[in-house]
Amino acid sequence: MVARTSKERKVWYIDYLFTTGNAFKELKLFNFESFLKIQYEKLKKIIITQDIKIAKKYANNSLLFTTFDLISSFGLYVYIGYKTFSSIILIGDMTTYINGIDSVKNSVSSCIQAASNITRNSFYLSLLFKFLDQDNQNTTVGNDIRKKTITSIETIELKNVSYKYLGSSDYAIKNVSFVLKKGSVLGIIGKNGSGKSTLIKIILGFYKNYDGTVLVNSKDLRDIDSYSYQKQISAVFQDFIKYEFSLKDNVMISDISKYNEEDKFINSIKDVGLNDYIHNHDMILGKWFEGTDLSIGQWQKVAIARSIFKDCSMLIMDEADASLDVISQKEIYKLIAKIYTNKIGIFVSHKVISTGKIASEILVLKKGEVVEYGSSEKLAENHKHYFEMLEADMDYN
Repeated sequence: MVARTSKERKVWYIDYLFTTGNAFKELKLFNFESFLKIQYEKLKKIIITQDIKIAKKYANNSLLFTTFDLISSFGLYVYIGYKTFSSIILIGDMTTYINGIDSVKNSVSSCIQAASNITRNSFYLSLLFKFLDQDNQNTTVGNDIRKKTITSIETIELKNVSYKYLGSSDYAIKNVSFVLKKGSVLGIIGKNGSGKSTLIKIILGFYKNYDGTVLVNSKDLRDIDSYSYQKQISAVFQDFIKYEFSLKDNVMISDISKYNEEDKFINSIKDVGLNDYIHNHDMILGKWFEGTDLSIGQWQKVAIARSIFKDCSMLIMDEADASLDVISQKEIYKLIAKIYTNKIGIFVSHKVISTGKIASEILVLKKGEVVEYGSSEKLAENHKHYFEMLEADMDYN
């Protein structure tokens, strides 16, 4: 029973990830819904098989007792009828006869219901197994022949991109333009509500109904197969998910195709400073399944390890340093700078000083519009928005 309860909780948790929407960005970007689906199907198959066995056993027992009850009731019916017509019992005793009819009706109904339960459950199990065993051809991703596939992202260019949410009259971002090439890092800064998250989602390919043009390798993003495009991107989101899985699964779900590459996994957790867990990477994280809970800073390191485990052409860091202590921040900044040398980098942070050190160019957003764009040194000399935010960051630190 304990084992079954544990499986039911895991099924519920996977269902929670799929249905709440919190994990949507990572599910879509890392494309590990197939991994979760396999886990879900295995667990659900075990649970349903147990349920069917119980239902069949119950139905068979019910059928046996119902049949016995039916025969007994019918025998009583015949007996009372004989006694009545033979004048052995009084007419008034016909009440017993009526009760016998009711008993027969109830028994027949129960018998039919029991048989129906067996048939229904067997049919349901048959359909389930067919579904679980079916060929995955219909769910294959990245095979839209109408779209262009890519194997790397060499350049990405936005031309006058604007976007507003459904039902809103105001633009979340307006006329945003910039060009990024491999080896360059774009720092995006701005106050809350300035449009940073919206811009990131457009770059990720999550939003398609924008105005303007997004070019990837000189091809329109809308004409590129989403799977092949997002396969080339990895990210740490500011609202990253703390998966109640093992440390290994938490990291390696970003690229399931490399799930068996143990050395790559170990290097990823070493790079982010999780050395203490190298020999204990099968431990379950979080509290839902009585695992080991981590500090928010450690969880953020897990999210960063997840992002760098995936081989990609573009790495997006959205507030990836928000929960790190000062020492960890410096180590992560060194790591990010090293990784960005052969990738397109996008770094979003409220820490202006750090962003200026990492990014080759800075884009300052205000109310969805680009108010400044250039190198950190150049923008600091302008004594405008970037300079004000830089001074505020220096005063804070």
